[in-house]
Amino acid sequence: AKASLTQVITGASSTTTIATDTEPSTYGQTVTFTAVVSSTVGTPDGTVTFKNGSATLGTVALSGGQATYAISTLNGGTHTIKALYNGSSGYGPSSASVFQIVEPAATTTTLTSSLNPAPFGQTVTFTAVVTSAASATPSGTVTIKDGKKVLGSASLVNGQMQISTSLLAEGGHTLTATYAGSANFSGSSGTLSQTIQ
Repeated sequence: AKASLTQVITGASSTTTIATDTEPSTYGQTVTFTAVVSSTVGTPDGTVTFKNGSATLGTVALSGGQATYAISTLNGGTHTIKALYNGSSGYGPSSASVFQIVEPAATTTTLTSSLNPAPFGQTVTFTAVVTSAASATPSGTVTIKDGKKVLGSASLVNGQMQISTSLLAEGGHTLTATYAGSANFSGSSGTLSQTIQ
């Protein structure tokens, strides 16, 4: 009888590391992750899959044992970015992860009046605009106060909100628009001096 031999050849073991070029980063900022795959036997080839938690960001081919992935759309908060080396005919798979903290982008809130000074009893429209250096438009809620009295609160639409009132008393008013902020954008406020004659 002939003897049969089944031989399973496994690839050399590999080690993966991952690093970030910016930690912490700011929302909207491009962050580049670099995965390095090494082995005691030569330089591994194949691909690395980058993941944000369970969501796949992309798969990149190794070049000289390295793969990089750049992203500018990570939301505010703490993310676990994982580099999964998928292995090849000569090397076994391995993985590593790194924490990436994304801080909210700074904002500026400005408040303008449709008529200043305005006659007593006249309807005046106040417009609050929230801007940021980040490419995205801030969302969330803005509250407008006359001193300590709340005139109104509303969600931003395309980065702005408006309220109108005809109930301001005669004299000078210091109005404040306060943007509450969000996971991606930090809060801010702006003031306006309004005169009712």
